[in-house]
Amino acid sequence: MTTLENNKQLNDWVSTTLSKSVQSLAAKGVVESQLVEAKPSWVFPFTILIGKVRESTTHAKFLWFVNSNELVHFAGEQVASTPREAARYFAMKWQLDSQKLRDDKTVDNVLADSLIEQSKGLLELIDADELWAE
Repeated sequence: MTTLENNKQLNDWVSTTLSKSVQSLAAKGVVESQLVEAKPSWVFPFTILIGKVRESTTHAKFLWFVNSNELVHFAGEQVASTPREAARYFAMKWQLDSQKLRDDKTVDNVLADSLIEQSKGLLELIDADELWAE
């Protein structure tokens, strides 16, 4: 496969992932307008995308979001000033959320296990300085 084909596949993945992320945030009521500005801030190809979104009609503050394995999580802009800090925030949040799920004896631990695995994977990426060149 050529570099051009690889770039097209990655661009298509980023575009699709951004679109799905915005749809998920809209379904959750996080963004209310159909007009939003969404952009990727950091991408680990075909695995995870960290981005920013805001409603373009109100020019409100942006939200960080992460899309990992089709799961979309979000947080306010105040949690981080860089994509790497946002990644660290989400990794820690997933660990806390997984513990809450484990403490709830009525919930199956499959989701908790998945959150822990995603958190560990993201923490490994965070530690790889070469992936975060400014």
